[in-house]
Amino acid sequence: MKNINVFQVVILVVCGFAAVIAMLMFSLFRANSGEIKSPIVMWGTVSEESYKKVAQELLTENDINLQYLKYVEKSESLFDDELLEALASGNGPDVILLPYDRLYQHKNKLLQISYESYGARLFQDSFVQGGDVFRDEEYIYALPLSVDPLVLYWNRTLFNNASIAAPPRLWQKIIDDLAVNLTEKDDAATVFKSAIALGVFQNITHAQEIIQTLIMQAGNPIVILEERTNSQVVGLAPRAVLNERFNYTVAPAESALRFYTGFADPTKSTYSWNTSLPNDREMFARGDLAMYIGRASEVDAIRKINPNLNFDVTTVPQRETGDRIVFGDFTGVAVLRNSPYIQDAFSTMVTMADAPFAKKWSDITGSTPVRIDILAEPADNSFDTVAQSSALWARAYLEPDAQKTESIYRAMIEGVVSGRFGVNDSINTANELLQELLNQR
Repeated sequence: MKNINVFQVVILVVCGFAAVIAMLMFSLFRANSGEIKSPIVMWGTVSEESYKKVAQELLTENDINLQYLKYVEKSESLFDDELLEALASGNGPDVILLPYDRLYQHKNKLLQISYESYGARLFQDSFVQGGDVFRDEEYIYALPLSVDPLVLYWNRTLFNNASIAAPPRLWQKIIDDLAVNLTEKDDAATVFKSAIALGVFQNITHAQEIIQTLIMQAGNPIVILEERTNSQVVGLAPRAVLNERFNYTVAPAESALRFYTGFADPTKSTYSWNTSLPNDREMFARGDLAMYIGRASEVDAIRKINPNLNFDVTTVPQRETGDRIVFGDFTGVAVLRNSPYIQDAFSTMVTMADAPFAKKWSDITGSTPVRIDILAEPADNSFDTVAQSSALWARAYLEPDAQKTESIYRAMIEGVVSGRFGVNDSINTANELLQELLNQR
């Protein structure tokens, strides 16, 4: 065993003492039932009006008083820079609403919550499996609040006209039948009406989330955490695994990418989409797209575009084998580690992740709850039933940079569709770029 010098011993003792103090402080959060008096500040990109409505209805209906909590609405495009500036000047918030794709870049600013403070069993019994994106084997970095999962919107009129009774449960149904019977095109391969928007990137609203869904359904988690010990990193470190086979005959990402891009290949019977068509949501709203894969929260927006559209919602198709999975846009609640009111901020986070707040938050913001006890209750309507089922299937991964990963998936898809690169070359390049982003933090 290597010798440990005096300085190292002092550091170990100090860190150990700090960890014990933190553990004792947070393990008492449930016992602190008194009113919070500290002026807690929370930042988020949801409208201030929505937050105020949640707070008012909670006070009226549940006698939960959040007057001590000041919510500050921030622009989504400026949130990260303003947070860095505020923390540098010592004027940062105590709590933030944290999208899953901002976790990795802000991880070092967040309070690390041990499982002695908020138990692993409590977390697992409280939230859907996809909420695990906010934790690892060592710590919890945020408590899940809501999710906006992908769902399948389908045009009832177009299905009826084609004598098709129901939307597809499996992707294979689209290949075998729907892509041909619901797509109208001429001999020059000009598409007038389309079965489904898949194949390219630029005019498909959720192209990245769709290809990620397909990859995860095929059995690839995209990024994993693994033990790594060297001079730079000790402990868990993320590794991109897009190009790995996971013991499958065909690598999951390869089968997913071939399936996806096949819908943009004019030589195939499944051809139904190209870059000359309008944006997929716009085309669905005007009645010329039979199936649109979008987020559950888009129901009202689609109705607003075309109040007369005869459509319904169901879950995103799945593979014949494997786990039911769909990509979900998760939001959590996190405490900033330099908050001067750590204990009260922590208690605030727990209150927000609890059922009364989480339910009211989802009702008002149009998101879907992630609490298992809420999802176990009957939904208010058929649309919410689909959203709640999708929430149980929803998954995400530790995404290092939302804008840059979007560029990676765009290049991967467009490289194959254009014929510039083969499927495996595109996947290998995407994996390398994703790992580079993970290594930067």
